[in-house]
This record gives sequence, structure tokens and C-alpha cells, in this order.
Amino acid sequence: MKEKVWRIVVDNHLIKVINQVSFFPPDNRVLLEVDGRVIEHKKGSWLQLFDCIKTSYDFSGQTKSVEIRLAARRSGIGTGCQILVDGVQVSGDDGIQFPDPDKAVDQFNRGAIHYFITTGLVYGLPFAALMALNNLSLPLSKIAIIFTIHTLMFGGAVAFLSWNGIKSIVSER
Repeated sequence: MKEKVWRIVVDNHLIKVINQVSFFPPDNRVLLEVDGRVIEHKKGSWLQLFDCIKTSYDFSGQTKSVEIRLAARRSGIGTGCQILVDGVQVSGDDGIQFPDPDKAVDQFNRGAIHYFITTGLVYGLPFAALMALNNLSLPLSKIAIIFTIHTLMFGGAVAFLSWNGIKSIVSER
């Protein structure tokens, strides 16, 4: 199992986030530790693009909220993490592909079908166009069918993965 760890000291307390990933069998888990004690853990999923953990912790008599955001880095290479205490980012990567939580709640409230139509299909169109260009020797009717199938397949896959992440964000609110 591969681990990636982020650390920060806040009010003399060590906050540590551990993202554990296993490729075979496919599995992942996120642990939130404060001063060596696991205060929250979440079994992640390979079927989502981002994840979120939100909890509260007693920092020397003062209860503060701790939020962990995990997502791909904007460069597309590797996983990034943001650690927020009372809504203020105290550590982690600035450039991660994590959606705005308020927009995520709004998208969730509109439903999965709306998300698929407005987001998934938009992501599916470029892939479908490339696949259609790859088949220019076919009749136009077959190219249209290929274009439609690839738009639905790729758009559906992207929407499904993103939707699982949005459900994770909403469940932590």
C-alpha cells in the first residue's frame, strides 16, 4: 500500500493527513490524525475524483472544525491535499481540482440527470469528436452514431466519477 502524508502544526498540535492507496486490489483510505491519534478515517473509492472529510477537534480547550480536501493537482500529476481549520487553509496544495463546496451542493440539489447533461456531456464531446475524426472513412450516418455513443459513454463515465465526489462533499456539509 502506497502512502502520501501531509503535516502541519496548528496551536502546538500536529495534524497529519495520510492518503493510503493500493493498486491491487484497488482500494484507498484517508486518515486524519491529530497528535498521533486517528480522529477520523474514511474508506475512499476509486470511483470518485475528489474526497472530503470534515470533523471537529478540541485544540487546547477550543473546538475547531478541521476539513480535509483531496483531489488531483491542477497539473494533473499526483494527488493534492488542502487542510482547513475553521474554514481557513493552513496547509496543503493551492492548486487542486476540488470544486467549490457551495456549487457542489447546488449541483447535488439539481440532481444527477441535470449534472450528466450539463457537465458529463460537455466533457464527452471532445473525446467523441476525436473518435469521429478517426473514422472519417465511414459513411456519415455511422460517424454520427459513433459520435453519439462516445459522447454518452465518456460523458457518462466522467459524470459518474465526479458525481460520487460531489456526494462525498455534500455528505460532509
